[in-house]
Amino acid sequence: MHEVDELAYGVDDLSGHFIIKANHQGKRIPFHQLIQILNDNIESQELLVQKKDREIFEEILLNTIGKKIRTHIQSSKRWVEKMDHYMRSMKTSSGLEISLKWRPQKAMDEDEMDTYQLVQLLEKDYRLLKDSDRKKLSQHFRFKINQARRLSLDDNTTASFHSLVRDVMDYRQWFQFTLYGEKPDEKKKEITKNVFEKYSGGEKAMVMYVPLFSAVAARFENAKDDAPRLIALDEAFARVDENNIGNMFELIAKFDFDYVMNSQSLWGDYETCPSLAIYELYRPSGQKFISHIAYEWDGHARKVKY
Repeated sequence: MHEVDELAYGVDDLSGHFIIKANHQGKRIPFHQLIQILNDNIESQELLVQKKDREIFEEILLNTIGKKIRTHIQSSKRWVEKMDHYMRSMKTSSGLEISLKWRPQKAMDEDEMDTYQLVQLLEKDYRLLKDSDRKKLSQHFRFKINQARRLSLDDNTTASFHSLVRDVMDYRQWFQFTLYGEKPDEKKKEITKNVFEKYSGGEKAMVMYVPLFSAVAARFENAKDDAPRLIALDEAFARVDENNIGNMFELIAKFDFDYVMNSQSLWGDYETCPSLAIYELYRPSGQKFISHIAYEWDGHARKVKY
């Protein structure tokens, strides 16, 4: 809206002088008043949104999604405990014992909660939480989702807002796996790169394969009794020296796995392997087809089957 200043009536060279005003709720007001009104409205809307956000987080996130997260975390903890049990039962000739911890991540920002504290609250019954605890949880997830929203608006980000929020709710990213090794008469150490390089060939092989096999064995425990305990290894034990491959087959036998492997050089006829069906693939010279030779290993000798 605009109006001509009364002082400009009948005065030369002032006919173009206007006073510009805003029309707000039927009243004409100066723009600086309008700006203050808008800022006040924005502030009150933000307070209203925060209140609604909190209600949504408490009712949906903490009560509904929180139950699912609690269930997954508890199930994962049991799985990690099974893995740790399997790993502790496997020892090298040097007495190396490998163990596993699933450690909560530390908070990266003051508006976040430490994972340990977050999980403690999520594991409680929603109805028993204090109002201050609900507020902490709501603030934590609101901060994480606002982080995802800002990241989704970044021109260099290709991920969608939906996928970023999904990452926020991915409880697996709240923890990290840490391997430990302990030898007789030595303290338990975290297996870092430097510690790993000091191990013998057999110990390195154990550190590489024991966690892998333990994870598979722990998952198999949830299968039906008649389900096959089958694993497949491509280029099996390629990084393990010849002297320790026998230990790997012994390890597989202890886990009671059925398995399929392929290799350019591995035969599998080790004393630690009780029985094995072996197929050697070859292409006759100048031919366009591939044939095979079948062998059987009975734990003592390898024989041609056909």
